[in-house]
Amino acid sequence: MSRIASSHLTTTSATGPASSRAILVRTRSTRLLRRGVPKSRRAQISSQDGVEPTTRVALEPTAHTGAVLALAVIPPDPATDRPLLVMSTSMDGTAATWRIHEDGTIDANDEDGAMVLVERLEPSDGSTPWWCVDTADDGSTVYVGTHARDARALRFDGRRIVQPPRRRRRRDDPLNGAGRVENHTGWVRALARLNEGDTLWGFSTACNYVRVWRDVGDGVLVDANELNIFTGDILALRATSSGKNRLFAGVADGTVRGWDVQPAGDANKPPTISPLHPDDLTPASSHPGRVASLVTVGGDEFLVSGCHGGVLRSWDVADLTPRGRVVDAHGPNGSKVRCIVNARGGDAVDCYSGGDDGWVRAWAVDAGSGEIGEVADRSFRAVDEGSGGVRAIAHLRGGSLVVGDDRGVLSAWRAA
Repeated sequence: MSRIASSHLTTTSATGPASSRAILVRTRSTRLLRRGVPKSRRAQISSQDGVEPTTRVALEPTAHTGAVLALAVIPPDPATDRPLLVMSTSMDGTAATWRIHEDGTIDANDEDGAMVLVERLEPSDGSTPWWCVDTADDGSTVYVGTHARDARALRFDGRRIVQPPRRRRRRDDPLNGAGRVENHTGWVRALARLNEGDTLWGFSTACNYVRVWRDVGDGVLVDANELNIFTGDILALRATSSGKNRLFAGVADGTVRGWDVQPAGDANKPPTISPLHPDDLTPASSHPGRVASLVTVGGDEFLVSGCHGGVLRSWDVADLTPRGRVVDAHGPNGSKVRCIVNARGGDAVDCYSGGDDGWVRAWAVDAGSGEIGEVADRSFRAVDEGSGGVRAIAHLRGGSLVVGDDRGVLSAWRAA
């Protein structure tokens, strides 16, 4: 029986403190209004007993001097003695890697501290800030979207990050030799990857164009194709190869767009990319604000999107059929949803979101209906009230979290 459907419903204030033994579920706003529940209130259902609150175990108040833009988890590699790392990038033009406990948990009693700086990067080539970060599954390569209008690959030399040299593209073979994908129309704000057998296809976006490229190994990216969505800047990308290959985009016009990605059968040829709704060139707005975050959950069965209008929505990955909807996900008056991260391996939580209210909120997506409910005993305030909002979250395999905020502060949290 689903976590949501099997529970008893009551109501509680949206702005009051959350019970440490409760899951909050906000169903679609129209349904709540028909039941006479004001939009500023939410439905609540009971949770499992004995759940301890999430606790902060480390604080790095001077991690960066500007807002944290992105966080990414880099898995350990025993062969090179690389520990489990989290990489952060910031508006101040720096990036850093931080060592985390090997089992994916964050232990405040660790002799070296719960979160230890390994390396700080201050690139002087005009490429910063690095707006977004993604990592290969084995952690050997880190992909960044840059202020210099390119997507590039960073490689690890032991514990240290190195940038591959620029390489000229051969005119007689456009799919060979380019070290970076440089021909974007603006700052590269989002990245996504799609694994097709032994081939890794990448997607990077600037303005309303998506560039398609291939990682041929050793930090070499080769440009393959481009995709234009006609309207609106793209702010978020998500790709999935679970069942059917899909690419999704969160757009500044409030829409969520989706494409079917079909491999050509030849690694040297780009995939065929077709819109899921080819007749709908100007879809109705899906959100009341800019869609800046996307994540897949439930074994990549559902897509969850968040916007600057404070709304979360869930969608069927197969065809973008709308499922759940939560208004005022980060408090009343539409506080912005800044980021969403998958909570893979969590027993009660499918994803976490961060917002301008300074909270990290935990969400469960019903496996049957796709409705979204807040797991209140896993939600927590990560930034002191009045001190800014949450900009980025990294989820570790042990269930712990690293959070970056508007001020450049990083904090580590041990989940229950």
